Amino acid sequence: MSIKLKKTLSSIIFLAIIAFFVFYIRGHWSEFSQIKVVSWWALIGALLLVPLSFYIQGLIIKIVVQPFGIDLKFREYFGLLAVTLMGNFLIPFSGLGFRGIYLKKVYKFSYADFMTTLIAVWVINFLIYSPGGLIGLIFLKYRLGIFDWRLATIFLGVWAISILALFPLKLTKIKNRLVAFINQALGRWQKFQTPTLIQNLVYLTIIQFFITALIFYLCYRIYGFKINFMDTFLPNSLGLYSFFIRLVPGNLGIFELAVVYPSKVLGLSAAQGLSVSAANRLVNLVWTFALGLIFSYILVRPTNKEKK
Repeated sequence: MSIKLKKTLSSIIFLAIIAFFVFYIRGHWSEFSQIKVVSWWALIGALLLVPLSFYIQGLIIKIVVQPFGIDLKFREYFGLLAVTLMGNFLIPFSGLGFRGIYLKKVYKFSYADFMTTLIAVWVINFLIYSPGGLIGLIFLKYRLGIFDWRLATIFLGVWAISILALFPLKLTKIKNRLVAFINQALGRWQKFQTPTLIQNLVYLTIIQFFITALIFYLCYRIYGFKINFMDTFLPNSLGLYSFFIRLVPGNLGIFELAVVYPSKVLGLSAAQGLSVSAANRLVNLVWTFALGLIFSYILVRPTNKEKK
């Protein structure tokens, strides 16, 4: 599929999702009009936690490139994270493209090694968020008597694959471009990983999991929805899964579904679940665009000087 066709399809899907939300909100306006902000402190708390979440993600970027002899400064690892998030919201994967180009230009970091770092980050993300989702499902079973075996199977399957990715393995020797690319990426990843690196990535990702879960918890509390902290484990994990499926700018629709489904399980309406996802997007987007615009200027300015 050509890049132009992909962009066209992405735009069509994006507009279709926007249209769906407009008609849905108009048709259920009475439900949305009853949802009020009851805790401004929860909103402020969520806003204050987002930069901390960004900082942890930035540290992960810093650590994952260190084995290649790259020592990123704060303005680089935090700035690259901010610009990545902003770019990915506007155009799927464009933020990652900027990060790859920056590291290539400034540090001569090959795109192959850059892909290896992305694999490392996603392997550890799935390694932590998948059992987090399972714990969320088990807690719902214990508290409400509800258990989704389909989600549990997905979480277990992805968790198993993530664990296997930490060990030397190779796909079948079928002559296929995709298989060859995956084998090459796995080979670089297994060569590049060390126990200390894995330990540090796991440690930071666990912290990140609890911070994002707390942000979700505060987003529920903004509207006075009474839930337990562990109730947020499921939408938190599904939220991460949804951002792996980048079909449209901002992953619109996929993320909302990942929040609405567990919210309905908790006894909330679809409108209430959408309000929670909207609050989560809002507190993230405020910082994403503010920091993304600032650091895109900070990061690009030195490269312009180098050109001169």
